[in-house]
Amino acid sequence: MRLLHIIAAIPLCLGVSLPAFAADPTGIPECDAFLSRYEACGLQIMAGAEKLAFEKTIMESTMTARASAESPETRASIVQLCTDSMKALKTNDTPFKACMNQ
Repeated sequence: MRLLHIIAAIPLCLGVSLPAFAADPTGIPECDAFLSRYEACGLQIMAGAEKLAFEKTIMESTMTARASAESPETRASIVQLCTDSMKALKTNDTPFKACMNQ
Protein backbone atom coordinates (compact mmCIF):
# COMPACT_ATOMS: atom_id res chain seq x y z
CA MET A 1 0.00 0.00 0.00
CA ARG A 2 2.84 2.38 0.81
CA LEU A 3 4.22 1.74 -2.69
CA LEU A 4 0.97 3.06 -4.18
CA HIS A 5 1.43 6.32 -2.29
CA ILE A 6 5.00 6.65 -3.51
CA ILE A 7 3.98 5.91 -7.10
CA ALA A 8 1.11 8.39 -6.86
CA ALA A 9 3.53 11.08 -5.63
CA ILE A 10 5.93 10.71 -8.57
CA PRO A 11 3.98 13.01 -10.92
CA LEU A 12 3.98 15.72 -8.24
CA CYS A 13 7.76 15.49 -7.97
CA LEU A 14 8.12 15.71 -11.73
CA GLY A 15 5.68 18.61 -12.00
CA VAL A 16 3.22 16.77 -14.23
CA SER A 17 -0.47 16.22 -13.73
CA LEU A 18 -1.91 12.77 -13.12
CA PRO A 19 -5.26 12.10 -11.47
CA ALA A 20 -4.39 11.48 -7.83
CA PHE A 21 -7.65 9.80 -6.94
CA ALA A 22 -7.45 7.32 -9.81
CA ALA A 23 -4.44 5.67 -8.20
CA ASP A 24 -5.93 5.53 -4.71
CA PRO A 25 -9.73 5.06 -4.19
CA THR A 26 -11.12 5.07 -0.65
CA GLY A 27 -13.47 2.11 -0.76
CA ILE A 28 -16.35 4.28 0.48
CA PRO A 29 -18.76 4.76 -2.46
CA GLU A 30 -19.92 8.21 -1.34
CA CYS A 31 -16.34 9.42 -0.90
CA ASP A 32 -15.12 7.78 -4.09
CA ALA A 33 -17.87 9.58 -6.04
CA PHE A 34 -17.19 12.91 -4.35
CA LEU A 35 -13.39 12.81 -4.61
CA SER A 36 -13.47 11.62 -8.21
CA ARG A 37 -15.81 14.43 -9.28
CA TYR A 38 -14.06 17.05 -7.13
CA GLU A 39 -10.69 16.09 -8.56
CA ALA A 40 -11.92 16.15 -12.16
CA CYS A 41 -13.45 19.60 -11.65
CA GLY A 42 -10.42 20.97 -9.83
CA LEU A 43 -8.07 19.81 -12.56
CA GLN A 44 -10.25 21.65 -15.11
CA ILE A 45 -10.38 24.86 -13.06
CA MET A 46 -6.84 25.12 -11.70
CA ALA A 47 -3.43 25.50 -13.33
CA GLY A 48 0.26 25.44 -12.43
CA ALA A 49 1.33 25.34 -8.80
CA GLU A 50 -2.28 25.67 -7.65
CA LYS A 51 -3.12 22.46 -9.53
CA LEU A 52 -0.20 20.60 -7.96
CA ALA A 53 -1.25 21.71 -4.47
CA PHE A 54 -4.83 20.64 -5.25
CA GLU A 55 -3.65 17.17 -6.33
CA LYS A 56 -1.73 16.83 -3.07
CA THR A 57 -4.88 17.76 -1.14
CA ILE A 58 -6.89 15.13 -3.04
CA MET A 59 -4.30 12.46 -2.24
CA GLU A 60 -4.30 13.41 1.45
CA SER A 61 -8.12 13.45 1.55
CA THR A 62 -8.23 10.02 -0.05
CA MET A 63 -5.79 8.59 2.49
CA THR A 64 -7.76 10.13 5.37
CA ALA A 65 -11.05 8.74 4.07
CA ARG A 66 -9.54 5.27 3.63
CA ALA A 67 -8.12 5.30 7.16
CA SER A 68 -11.47 6.47 8.55
CA ALA A 69 -13.30 3.73 6.65
CA GLU A 70 -11.41 1.07 8.57
CA SER A 71 -13.01 2.10 11.85
CA PRO A 72 -16.76 1.56 12.34
CA GLU A 73 -16.77 4.53 14.74
CA THR A 74 -15.51 6.98 12.10
CA ARG A 75 -16.88 5.44 8.89
CA ALA A 76 -20.37 6.90 9.30
CA SER A 77 -19.01 10.40 9.92
CA ILE A 78 -16.70 10.28 6.88
CA VAL A 79 -19.59 9.07 4.70
CA GLN A 80 -21.65 12.03 5.94
CA LEU A 81 -18.76 14.44 5.35
CA CYS A 82 -18.35 13.27 1.75
CA THR A 83 -22.11 13.45 1.13
CA ASP A 84 -22.35 16.94 2.63
CA SER A 85 -19.28 18.14 0.71
CA MET A 86 -20.71 16.94 -2.61
CA LYS A 87 -24.03 18.64 -1.87
CA ALA A 88 -22.33 21.90 -0.83
CA LEU A 89 -20.17 22.11 -3.96
CA LYS A 90 -23.22 21.45 -6.13
CA THR A 91 -25.25 24.22 -4.50
CA ASN A 92 -22.84 26.88 -3.21
CA ASP A 93 -21.73 29.65 -5.52
CA THR A 94 -18.11 28.56 -6.12
CA PRO A 95 -16.04 27.93 -9.26
CA PHE A 96 -16.83 24.22 -8.75
CA LYS A 97 -20.64 24.54 -8.91
CA ALA A 98 -21.19 24.16 -12.66
CA CYS A 99 -18.70 21.34 -13.02
CA MET A 100 -19.95 19.41 -9.99
CA ASN A 101 -23.48 19.48 -11.43
CA GLN A 102 -22.50 17.90 -14.75
